[in-house]
Amino acid sequence: MILATTTYPILAAEDATQTVRSANTTLQEFLDRQQIPPAILKNSQGIAIIPNVIQAGFVLGAKRGEGIMLVRNQDGSWSNPAIITLTGGSFGLQAGAKSSDIVLAFQDAESIRKVYNSDFRLGGDVSGTAGPEDSQAVFPTDSTGNIYSYVKGEGLFGGVALSGVRVDYEEDETGNLYGQEKVSAQQVFTGSVTPPPIVESLRKTLGGATASR
Repeated sequence: MILATTTYPILAAEDATQTVRSANTTLQEFLDRQQIPPAILKNSQGIAIIPNVIQAGFVLGAKRGEGIMLVRNQDGSWSNPAIITLTGGSFGLQAGAKSSDIVLAFQDAESIRKVYNSDFRLGGDVSGTAGPEDSQAVFPTDSTGNIYSYVKGEGLFGGVALSGVRVDYEEDETGNLYGQEKVSAQQVFTGSVTPPPIVESLRKTLGGATASR
């Protein structure tokens, strides 16, 4: 019992750290392929990176993935990351595709607020132009028009339907990342918690991509 009690926090922290590491790798892959226009990155007020979004059970079209979200500070730098989950309907995986990586670029603060208040859902028909190789840039017609989605994976269509997709802040998983029981989004985004070393690598990657050019 004592071993289980002491081991679980360590494993939970490792899982959260791996989420950040995977997100950093995913972001770097998008940047290396010049998948996201620099102007969109520079104007973004928040970035969500969800690697390895997979089919959720046997529900047709249902997907799930865990990733991270950062917001822009007033001085133009990037906050520490919060852990988020993405669940919901269809966004470009056709039958047989194993997984997809997703980046959401938030252009306004209101949509970000809805995420950490668990009130964010992106829906509507989406069209896009094909990116290089196996990637697809998607421009969603959500209620604000200020969120851009980029999807990379197998079996993407020229026109992509993005509907019923929900993004939620996960305070327990975020707490695991920062070595605390629970951490609020406000604590993360205001720098009130001390991040693990892996976070600096992620912020450096994003900061380099969004610096003035």
